[in-house]
Amino acid sequence: MSYSRTLPRHALYVCPKFQGRVLLQVSFYWLAYHFLLWNLLFIVRYVEVQSEAGGQGLQRPLIDLYAEFARGHMLIVWCALGVLPLVLWDVLKLTHRIAGPLSRFRATLQALTAGRHVPFVRIRKDDLLHEFEQDFNAYLAQLEARTQPPTPTPCTPAPEPIAPPLAETQAIDLAELDLLLATKQP
Repeated sequence: MSYSRTLPRHALYVCPKFQGRVLLQVSFYWLAYHFLLWNLLFIVRYVEVQSEAGGQGLQRPLIDLYAEFARGHMLIVWCALGVLPLVLWDVLKLTHRIAGPLSRFRATLQALTAGRHVPFVRIRKDDLLHEFEQDFNAYLAQLEARTQPPTPTPCTPAPEPIAPPLAETQAIDLAELDLLLATKQP
């Protein structure tokens, strides 16, 4: 069973600030593209009508030409309006593959800040940010290893030194010298 089926998504719109901003930006680009396309097509049509009229002086009012163009190209508007919800739905699903893991990482960081023990973060296989998941879990493992108390080891006696330290050798030599001097004096 895949991990994404064991943890079903409860909400698609989990981070309104991030996902809303992306949806708004895509909507703006969609509108700008279609506005530009519509007006460029009209300019092309206007130039064609002007070149057909030639120098005959048969000028049509611009508003009449625009109304005729709009009636003839209304299919473009309907197609664009039909595609917009599909594009926004797909962008919402894509942003959720980023915002979903980010919200899980954020909740884990809040739990760490509160001093609670947290398990490793696992994200769904369809989500993005798997590299970040690996790095984040490596950090959690290092943090856990640092905060655990060291395991006690059985104490072993220190080995006896081969030669006594220099200070002890000097103290012994001075004591022997005092003893020799005391025995030689009557």
